[in-house]
Amino acid sequence: MKRHTAHRGKYLTAALILSLIFVYPWLFKNFVGVEHDTFFHLSRIQGLAEAISRGDLLPAVYPYKNNGYGYASPLFYCDILVYPAALLYLLHVPLSYCYIAMIWLYTFMTAYTCQKLFSRLTGHFTASLAVTVAYLFCNYRITDVFVRSAVGETAAMMFLPVLLSGLYEVLWNDHPERWYLLTIGLAGLIWCHNLTFLMGAVLFVIMAFMRSFWKDPRIFKALFYGAFTAFLLTAWFTIPMLEQVFSQKLYVSWYAKHSDLEAGSLTWWKYLVNRTVFGYSGQQYERDKAMVVNPGYFLMIMPILYPEVSKKKDSFPYACMILGYIFLFLPCALVPWKYLSFLRVLQFPWRLITLAGILLSVPAAAVLSRLNREVWIAVFMTVLLCEGVWHLNPVFDRTFGITSETVYEDITGGKLCDPYYSASYMRVELAGGDYLPMSSPDFRKYEPAVRNIDQEILPVEYTKTGNEVQITVTEEYAGTKIELPLTWYKGYRVYRMEEGSRTEIKCAPDERALVSFIPQSAGTYVCRYESTFLRRICIAVSLLSHCALIVYALFKKIRTG
Repeated sequence: MKRHTAHRGKYLTAALILSLIFVYPWLFKNFVGVEHDTFFHLSRIQGLAEAISRGDLLPAVYPYKNNGYGYASPLFYCDILVYPAALLYLLHVPLSYCYIAMIWLYTFMTAYTCQKLFSRLTGHFTASLAVTVAYLFCNYRITDVFVRSAVGETAAMMFLPVLLSGLYEVLWNDHPERWYLLTIGLAGLIWCHNLTFLMGAVLFVIMAFMRSFWKDPRIFKALFYGAFTAFLLTAWFTIPMLEQVFSQKLYVSWYAKHSDLEAGSLTWWKYLVNRTVFGYSGQQYERDKAMVVNPGYFLMIMPILYPEVSKKKDSFPYACMILGYIFLFLPCALVPWKYLSFLRVLQFPWRLITLAGILLSVPAAAVLSRLNREVWIAVFMTVLLCEGVWHLNPVFDRTFGITSETVYEDITGGKLCDPYYSASYMRVELAGGDYLPMSSPDFRKYEPAVRNIDQEILPVEYTKTGNEVQITVTEEYAGTKIELPLTWYKGYRVYRMEEGSRTEIKCAPDERALVSFIPQSAGTYVCRYESTFLRRICIAVSLLSHCALIVYALFKKIRTG
């Protein structure tokens, strides 16, 4: 027991040190650069904090986003792992510090889960630590954090090692009772990032078929338990998300069908660039403007040596090596991406490097662990760490960003930049506006107001409190179709309020995808978002599943002593 605790202490201490080094540019300079999606994730922190403050612990809609029209990003982009940052924000911690704390936490957990995975495979602490450094500071991950501000994908990287640990234990190490690692890995990916989960699920299926899972009933049951339990734990998010996706046409569906995969493929030189570039993705950009998405020289080269140190072609590191190189080179421009329209959901082929990085880390760890002299492993680790810090230095040169003095109103009020900047919606809060209905109006010109069918503003009093809008309708407008300043999502309901009772009134989206209804008489009407029946059922199922899993774990621990 003491030995186990000591090992865990080493992992935690190493993770703490590495994670602090990773965010050091933000620690030495009171400045966080605003990159591709930084504003959106700052908006998530503020939106979740505001929802918690009014008692909405599992929000579906952030009602004050997009100039008060509301935005249902929590229904499509899970915010569970934003809670720590949101709670800090409620404690009046500056927004920039909340963002730094969030990235630090994800980095700390990634460092820990990576060490656990590599140590599980090699039993070698120093080699595991060295490869953790390589993965943590690889070009792709640095770009995700400091160039793209891809917070969801960054968070998902702490669960990919857990998923691989589960696949190793169940499929290769003959420990089907450890299916819970699969559950944690799959559920964690869903809570972080939908697209990374899809890639993780594909990896899950590929590795299961590689090991002919159907031949061993124990393996089959372990895979089923792991996947089905993950489904139950996350049903509160996944099922309502699909319900919303199929309820109306959203921009995210349009993007998924019209992504130019060929433009996002990688030419040969993009595999060789080894410096941080604050640029963009696309074939049209030159080297000084194209962001770097390769995993770095170490992770691309070291795994090649694995067959030399082990002749076991049925081993887990060998499988990871083969799949890692497949996912590494699939995004290259030689692949006919223009004919692979069914993969447009990826948006960019280089997303596959997410899997390549962690897969190639496994054989790299196996190779390092076979070195006879510990000093050589230490040299590798030192060089990798120095290289990683060098890659972080350009972060100090960023000039557009926020400090601890920046408040959220500076972002939405236009102090930093135009809140809309060339979009028809408040881009600083919605980023690409993925979860807006496609028939939404131009919000820049559509001030929040109650309107009739001809889009004329009505002199109708209305007040908004959280997810609830209350309006008073006079006889003059009874029987007139009324449009409310609320973006439609399935789950909105309208009631006519009377003394001691209420009567539900049918509401629906109009041609601008805003909430509308017809008041049959004068009086007070309330529109609020109440979630759908399906969402409430799924929340109950997931809560019961969490409780059942806790009871099962406690019971099993008692039985095993």
